[in-house]
Amino acid sequence: MKLHGDHILLISNFIIYISLTLTGAVAGYYLAQKLRPIQKEQKEIENKLVETQKELSDYQQKVADHFRNTSKDASNLSKNFESLLEQLASGALQLANTDISRQILNSSSNKTGDAGFHLSENIKPPKDYAPKVPGGVLNEKYGLDETKDSINNPANSDSPYVTESDDDPTLNIN
Repeated sequence: MKLHGDHILLISNFIIYISLTLTGAVAGYYLAQKLRPIQKEQKEIENKLVETQKELSDYQQKVADHFRNTSKDASNLSKNFESLLEQLASGALQLANTDISRQILNSSSNKTGDAGFHLSENIKPPKDYAPKVPGGVLNEKYGLDETKDSINNPANSDSPYVTESDDDPTLNIN
């Protein structure tokens, strides 16, 4: 009898182990299926990132090539323009009278490279329209609540620009 009871206990343990193994396998399968789309999404995002980086690199190369070609073309244009001016001057010297020829020679020897750009001599720095009173809008403490009388109450200030009736220092623009 004892042998028969141990045998039943062994079989029941075996059945429990097999059922737990099958349950774990099924749970593992479903868990793997759930995680697989996340990995697939990550792979797609990585592929998109690599593709975007390649497109950016290609675009940057195209921009660099464009500016390099534009620079060459501008240089060639400048050389062709100088050649055209020399040809026109040479033709004018041959075809014009001597007074005009001298004027052309003098103007070509006085070239400054400015291409006719003249700066005005009346250039002045911009004016500062900020109020010259304590607590103005350019003051670091403007708008902050402080207990200093000169900031909170500009009428107590020693400034000649502030009068007793001034409430807002930004209105005192001189």
